[in-house]
Amino acid sequence: MKFKEDYTLAEVKGMLSIYEGNREIKENNSLSNRLTRQDAAAHPQSEHAGANFLNLGKRVNTIGGPRKNSTYLNQSSQASATMEILNSVEGKKARLSVYNGEPFAHIKTELKGRYQIAHAEDLSIDSLERKNPGRENAGFKSTMPFATHGFVKIVPAVGGLIQIQTSYPIVN
Repeated sequence: MKFKEDYTLAEVKGMLSIYEGNREIKENNSLSNRLTRQDAAAHPQSEHAGANFLNLGKRVNTIGGPRKNSTYLNQSSQASATMEILNSVEGKKARLSVYNGEPFAHIKTELKGRYQIAHAEDLSIDSLERKNPGRENAGFKSTMPFATHGFVKIVPAVGGLIQIQTSYPIVN
């Protein structure tokens, strides 16, 4: 596992696409001594790169869904931002922790690059109270700001590698 060296853009693009849909590894099943997988599949590209405003609006207007949702405009921007996050000081610490046996690591860091994103916010609430507790058809506000921070979740993969479970932009 690389935890000291920087990842290249090609390596990050490969990790984002190769692990899409893959589920993170659980502990060994003691009866069969086989690796088993978590239920939640990795979804960095399908959920967080190139989603359109209608899909983002649907996510924020779904009961139980997030109040805000952001996606990189395309997979190229996502790969560049993810590379920056993995190669940051915080990213290298997180990679080392996974290398040393942690089941996962979250990396949230400020982005130095300019990555334009699509962002949607639920309009069913205001600063004081909810306008629409059901949230359905509440409407949403869409913008195209630049990400100020990025978030990546990494987990161990087979062969001492890391798997990118998710990677998305954050607007503060």
